[in-house]
Amino acid sequence: MSAQEPTQIRPEDNTWGETRWEQPNFTSAPSQPPYVQGQLVGIRPFQVAPPSEAERVVALIRTWVWPVFLVAALITGNWASMFVTTLVVAIVSGHVLKRMRRARLSTYIQ
Repeated sequence: MSAQEPTQIRPEDNTWGETRWEQPNFTSAPSQPPYVQGQLVGIRPFQVAPPSEAERVVALIRTWVWPVFLVAALITGNWASMFVTTLVVAIVSGHVLKRMRRARLSTYIQ
């Protein structure tokens, strides 16, 4: 059996008269105009300020509240009050963190 080129059609393989796909020539790329011509209007580069120290502390509290809950609940054995306290701290710190991030990001939207 001989190797067959992708563009060759053997009559015994093409019983229904299908057209065969041919590989395009990649040596010369078609010349196309650029997608955007001229200058873009209304786009300004901006840089968001890094998080403040308070925002970092709140994010750290929100990150570590559940692992601290598990360790404290295992040590003390007081699951119910620890769970409620942790849930309140997680909800409050999440809202505070969201408000701080929105305030930081909204200063750069004009």
